[in-house]
Amino acid sequence: DNDDLFFYLVDSVKDQRKSLPRPIPKSLRLIWDASHSGAQRDHNKELRQLEAYIKETGARKISLSILRNTLEAPIEFDTSETAAKLVAHLRSLQYDGATRMGLLDLTKTTADATLVISDGVSTLGDTRPAIGDKPVFLFHAFQSAEHGLLTQLAAQSGGAYVNLHRKDTAAGLQALTTQRYSLLSVEGEGVEQVYPSVS
Repeated sequence: DNDDLFFYLVDSVKDQRKSLPRPIPKSLRLIWDASHSGAQRDHNKELRQLEAYIKETGARKISLSILRNTLEAPIEFDTSETAAKLVAHLRSLQYDGATRMGLLDLTKTTADATLVISDGVSTLGDTRPAIGDKPVFLFHAFQSAEHGLLTQLAAQSGGAYVNLHRKDTAAGLQALTTQRYSLLSVEGEGVEQVYPSVS
């Protein structure tokens, strides 16, 4: 005989709203993938999404790091009035080198949130960034991507993943600025497996 106990529980919350506004970040860390493969992404779509997000949240300070096979030192931008200088800098980037997602250590990020613009495909070294306790928002405009990894990173951090190859700017902005109800944790004696799981 099998002594294991299994049960199935279905419950619903009283508040039937499907989403709630996210806390508004005043400072952002921005990771922009400028590796060779990144040249194939639709940067116009990505920049429209970035500008819309900055405008919607009113983020005043953005710390930009460029990711290739190395992670460049951050450059600080004041976006309290306009994101024009940041956008101009991103448009001037040269796309070369490998992609090394494992270089991203977000456990010590002091910004309110992190934006990662990348398809998530590593071509060198470790493939998985280290996630901290701040939300990570990931988006890109390219058909091919590590969708599973990007989705999991967003879920683990309480952020969001937006595939701009399938969503327009308005839909992407909604996903980035609102949060859906989700399972946070289950605690109890003998609990071993919970679905869905983001661990």
